[in-house]
Amino acid sequence: MIDGILQGAATMDAAATRLDLAAANLANAATPGYKRRMPVLHSFAAALAAQRAQGERGAPLVRADVARDDSPGLGERTGNPLDVLLEGDGWLAVQTDRGERYTRAGALAVAPDGTLVTRDGDPVLGEGGPLRLQPDGGPPEIDRSGVVRQGQNELGKLRIVRFDAGARLEPEGGGRMRLAEGKPQPDPNTRVLQGHLERSNVDPVLELVDMIKALRLFEAAANTIKTQDRTLSALTRAI
Repeated sequence: MIDGILQGAATMDAAATRLDLAAANLANAATPGYKRRMPVLHSFAAALAAQRAQGERGAPLVRADVARDDSPGLGERTGNPLDVLLEGDGWLAVQTDRGERYTRAGALAVAPDGTLVTRDGDPVLGEGGPLRLQPDGGPPEIDRSGVVRQGQNELGKLRIVRFDAGARLEPEGGGRMRLAEGKPQPDPNTRVLQGHLERSNVDPVLELVDMIKALRLFEAAANTIKTQDRTLSALTRAI
């Protein structure tokens, strides 16, 4: 009987995770380069087999891990010379107060001192450090390999990196990622398309549907716990 309550609580926790992820995805549906986060629900049979293998009676049979959907978002032509779209698996390296971070959000801007920055004000890194534009150099030109020029002056090259399969990226908001495990590697295969942006890969309709499913799962699990509690109370009174 107690096991039933524990399983119901685990199901509610998994449903709450799904709700949180869907809410975060919807909040970032308009964030360029944002990668959807999604729950990975383990099948009942797989969870039961894992419980038996561990010998843990009462271990949760329902749980939700979190994965990232790295599929590319749709490209959008903006005509803005400070917008860049990455064609491939690469990420832009940026500098923050907390260290180096990585993003696919190519909506860039220019700080008062000429530094090329993200919309959040993080300096965009080149292979030799932050990239700085010349005040009177005119609009920048960024070629397919990521080289930044103003007129005849080459200012540097965007630092574009990739990650091995074992790397672990953790989101920090605004499309930024922190590398929690692994090392970045140069990515010469990703191409840069100036004047375009990668939209987020979030489908708002699917996220709303997932929120409804998660709410129903949460309510069903809560009702299960109530039923288990009433039954346990009745048995306790009968003893």
